[in-house]
Amino acid sequence: MITFHQVSKSFGTKKVLDQLSFEIKQGTLTAITGPSGCGKSTLLNIIGGLEKPDSGEVNIEVVEQPFKNSTTRLLLYRNQLSYLFQNYALIDHESVEYNLAIALRFVKHPNKRALMKEALTKVHLDIDLKTLIYTLSGGEQQRVAIARLFLKPSSIILADEPTGNLDHDNGLEVMNMLKSLAH
Repeated sequence: MITFHQVSKSFGTKKVLDQLSFEIKQGTLTAITGPSGCGKSTLLNIIGGLEKPDSGEVNIEVVEQPFKNSTTRLLLYRNQLSYLFQNYALIDHESVEYNLAIALRFVKHPNKRALMKEALTKVHLDIDLKTLIYTLSGGEQQRVAIARLFLKPSSIILADEPTGNLDHDNGLEVMNMLKSLAH
């Protein structure tokens, strides 16, 4: 469960979040909507631990809290978290395989390439693992980024504008892929 209680965040004189309070229950798919610049990405970054709020409380119950060491707790938390960034966060001059391998770096499996191919099949992408990211279309890059989510099971998936550059049909398809990841 994710709980925000009177969370505020400013950048200079611009208040992006102003005493925001809400609760998201486990196993739900929640959309955060609003106009450009209203704080959606900032909200996701606070949930993901990439930014700290200026004030308020953020409670995320993914990891039990027996650890006094906040660094250990943060590492455990981040292990339960996956991002689908607005720009996909792929390494352009590396291969699809290299980019997918990032999600598998702590996975012990005799055939990681088979796992990668299976993930690409789930996102309806039939490409060679050696293909360089920069040669792919924007839609194909997005599918590689979503395939990476299938390789790293997570309690929380943060997707920043997952359908922003897609037509209606492809947007629905991406949302269905993300729904299949929710537990």
